[in-house]
Parts: sequence; structure tokens; C-alpha cells
Amino acid sequence: MNVDKWMDFVNAIGFAVLGAYLLFGHANMYGWIGAITCFAIARVLYGKFSRGVYIEQSEIYTERSLLQLPKKYSVHKNIRLGSATLPFVVVGPNGVFVIVDRSVNGTIFCDQDSSSWTVHKTGQKGGEYTATISNPFKILGWNIHVLSEYLKKNGCKVWIEGCVFFTSQQSALVSPPPRCFDSQTALQTYIMEYQPRKPLSPQTVEQIRGLLKKQN
Repeated sequence: MNVDKWMDFVNAIGFAVLGAYLLFGHANMYGWIGAITCFAIARVLYGKFSRGVYIEQSEIYTERSLLQLPKKYSVHKNIRLGSATLPFVVVGPNGVFVIVDRSVNGTIFCDQDSSSWTVHKTGQKGGEYTATISNPFKILGWNIHVLSEYLKKNGCKVWIEGCVFFTSQQSALVSPPPRCFDSQTALQTYIMEYQPRKPLSPQTVEQIRGLLKKQN
């Protein structure tokens, strides 16, 4: 985890301690207002830290899943192309695959054509609530477009596939569209069994790998 995320955690603890000091050490209106403000800031910072932990765990799980593919596949992480960062790209003789990972707990109602998906969750105390997440296929489509343009500019015109991978053990997909998985095995099987119209030549595979390494 990077330094910025740990700073969120440290600062959250600092504001919580300061809030406690103001609450118990200054028993007046100004102390209470200061304490409430500090606790609110601490909660926001800790939320950022927790989300960072979930994202990092999701990335680690996805990377481990992809690294279990046969040796003929190479895994490229955090490919930076302009303002876009592609979390994972897999290159093999049967194609190029862009993977977008998500860590979301709850029951996820998928709709590939919608701008957002609905998530039903159960809180720690048993209460149920609903949240929304952005449709991950939108960012997947953009990532595929950006990568395709980059490869074309460098003399490599190939078809690019992609999929969305939900990594949380506490997620359940309802009506998932094609190329949307919540299983490590399903992700790996999709990549290994994909049948392209035209397999990539060894020279093309190496060319693509070289271009991706330049942007890593």
C-alpha cells in the first residue's frame, strides 16, 4: 500500500484523538463543535483508507489469478496510456485481453446497457440498504479503445477482448452479462478457451508485449 493511503490512516487516528481531547478536555460548546468536526474528518479519512485496502486486495487477487494462466500468457499491470491506466492486460497466442477488477460486497444487479448497477447490501447489524456502482463495462470499453488506438499507432492492428472480474467472496451477480465473472476459474477459462478469428503470430505477440512494457 502506498504512503498516501497510510497517511489517511494516520491522519484519521490523529483527528480521532484530537476529537476525544476536545470532547472530554473542553466541556463547552466550542469543544463539542470541535470534537464533532474532528470525528467527522476522521471518519472520512478512515473510509478512504479502508477503500484503498479493498482496492489493493482486489488487485492482488486479480494478479494472482492471472499469473496462474499457462506460461504462454503474459500479464501486464498498470499500463499508462495518456490519462488512462489499464489495471491488467493479458497477451497470449489467442488474443489480447483487458481486465477490469472490482471489489464490491453484496448482491449486484447487472445491466450492461445502464450507466449504473444496483447493489443490495446487509450491514453489520443486519440492516439492509441499497447502493449503486458505475457500470464497469463503460470503463472497460474505454480502456479497450485506448489500448486499440495505441497499438494501431505503433503498427499493430489487433482485436482486443475484455472482461470484468468481481473479486469479493461476498458478492453475488444477478443476470451478469457475457464477460462478467465473480469466479477465478471462470476468468481463467474464458481467457484460455477464447477462440479468435485469427490467432496472433509469435512475432505479433512479442511486438505487443514490447509495446506494453514501454508503458508500464
